[in-house]
Amino acid sequence: MMYNKLVEDCFFSTEHVGVLNDAHNDCVSFRSSLAGPGGIIELSIRCDHYGLITDACFKTQGNPYTIAMLEWLCRQLEGEPLYLHPRWNYQQILELFDVPDTQYPVAIRIEDIYTEIIKRMKKKLKEVNHDNSDATFE
Repeated sequence: MMYNKLVEDCFFSTEHVGVLNDAHNDCVSFRSSLAGPGGIIELSIRCDHYGLITDACFKTQGNPYTIAMLEWLCRQLEGEPLYLHPRWNYQQILELFDVPDTQYPVAIRIEDIYTEIIKRMKKKLKEVNHDNSDATFE
């Protein structure tokens, strides 16, 4: 199978593999499970108390598109203010990665995981920073 340059770069140069400890107030993780190979995806992010995403990492196996998309997502998230997210959808991901029809469900799943982890991080930071008027998460 031929992959575009972005897929190859993100797949062969992963720098964001791992899981953060979401027992800490500044981290959240989300785990999505499906039956079959590559069925488990875990995405973690860490924010400072102002809502800047300082770390993002993932854990999965199998499908090169899944690994590449998660690596790309982590690269995009780090250093970004939380309030800017979610801002990508599966159609944008499909276009960026030139995904074949058979892999559309992967992009949809990545969007769902991304949206959920952003929602959870915003909720957690609001709870932690309930008295911090300088923090903006939405």
